Amino acid sequence: MANESISSLKVTPNFTTYESSLAEQKLRNMIEQAEILGVETSDVEATNNQIIDIVRENNPERLYLVESRLVKEGLSLGLLPRVVLLDRLLGLDAIIEVADDKFGIDVTTGKDTVRYNKGEKANELKPSYERLGIDHVVVLGMRNEDLSGDSISDDSIMSFFSHLEGVTAFKGQSPFVLNLKY
Repeated sequence: MANESISSLKVTPNFTTYESSLAEQKLRNMIEQAEILGVETSDVEATNNQIIDIVRENNPERLYLVESRLVKEGLSLGLLPRVVLLDRLLGLDAIIEVADDKFGIDVTTGKDTVRYNKGEKANELKPSYERLGIDHVVVLGMRNEDLSGDSISDDSIMSFFSHLEGVTAFKGQSPFVLNLKY
């Protein structure tokens, strides 16, 4: 392993179930369709090393937790692909921009307790998110029965993004964490 480059390894987000993997794929499909409909995807301006430094400064306990898990997997935080870094370190599966606000999205198939816990984690990470320019975090719950098939209606996608746009209308008064079911 010491001689293998990180790019030759299959490094993925930390899925806990097959359904989690399907939910993230469904989210990617939603975002691809939304882009066709005019929704902008986004990213944070920081480099991977800057993201790590921001989390180190603001949420050192989170950095320690993630690094210790990666060591057990034989991986290094600094060598993770960006999408995996954002997922493992910050719990973000996607970043989108709606009405000039950046939304980090954490998708889950977990029940109410899991969504609540993810919301609590997002609140704990708020200082890091804010330093990265993320205005809101959406914990998006997907039901297992909704994961089959790739098709998502344009109406469903526009309804989801319209809801997010409504949140941006209340600058400074809108919640940081949104817990939504799809």
